Amino acid sequence: MAPSPGRRPLATEADRGRAALLTAVSHDLRAPLAAAKAAVSGLRSCHARLTEADRLELLATAEESLDQLAHLTESLLDVSRLEAGGASGVPRARRSGRDRRGLPR
Repeated sequence: MAPSPGRRPLATEADRGRAALLTAVSHDLRAPLAAAKAAVSGLRSCHARLTEADRLELLATAEESLDQLAHLTESLLDVSRLEAGGASGVPRARRSGRDRRGLPR
């Protein structure tokens, strides 16, 4: 049985929406991941002679970046739940003192 003509454009539109979302969040996911990785690599480097201030700055960078990733992951899971119809339409309460971009309030 062939899908009705009205359903196919909706599926295609949904696919385009998913592709646009993936494109939009890919940079938002890669940037904090790269920053956290660079900070941790700097901390682990045997050749780096870090001052205490440098070490604390790298730790803060890693923590902020990982907080951003955690927030983005929660947001993506919320979107997935909404798409699957498993949520009431209201995202879960945020547990951190961060804004919707993962930055401190």
